[in-house]
Amino acid sequence: VENGQNEIIPFYNLLLTVNMITPTLTPTPVIGDSYEYDDTFPNAKEILPGEQQIHSIHIPADVDWVKFTVANEAIVSVWTSGGYDDTEMFLYDSLGVPDSYIAYDDNSGVGLFSLITRQLMPGIYYVKVIEKDSNSTIGQYKINLSISPITPTLTPTPIPGDIYEYDNLYTSANWIYD
Repeated sequence: VENGQNEIIPFYNLLLTVNMITPTLTPTPVIGDSYEYDDTFPNAKEILPGEQQIHSIHIPADVDWVKFTVANEAIVSVWTSGGYDDTEMFLYDSLGVPDSYIAYDDNSGVGLFSLITRQLMPGIYYVKVIEKDSNSTIGQYKINLSISPITPTLTPTPIPGDIYEYDNLYTSANWIYD
C-alpha cells in the first residue's frame, strides 16, 4: 500500500464483480379512445349529423364502428380526417352488416383519408373504419357525418288534350258538323 503517491507499485490485485441484470419487459397498456369498445358492429357508437367524433386505431388490428339513422331519403356523407394517416372505410345497411358492405372507400377524402357519399333510404347504417392494411396504429383521427334530406319537388304532370286542341278560346273553337 503506497499512500504518499511517490513510489511505484510493482503489481496489485483488482477484484471486479459484475452482477448481470436481466430486464423484465412490462408491456405498456394500450388505451383506446373514449368510444372503445367499438370493435364490433353491435357495439357501434351512434354519431349524429354535424358531430365530429375523435377516434384512434390504438393497435394495428383495431376496428372502429359507428352507426347512424336516416329518417327520410337523404344524401349522406361520412368521412375521416386527421394527420398523415391512412384509413379505409366501409358502409353497411342493417341487412348486410357485417358481411356485405354497400360502399367502400380508401383515399377519396383529404390526403389518405376516406369519404363516402351516397343517397340512402330511411334506415340504420353502420360504418367500419380500419387503418389501411391493418398494420399500423393511428393516434387520432376524426369521423364526421352529414345528412342532407332530399326535398321532393312537385312537377306538374301535363294532361294530354283531345283531338280538338287548341280550342280553349272561343276564337280558336272548331265547328261541329252533323
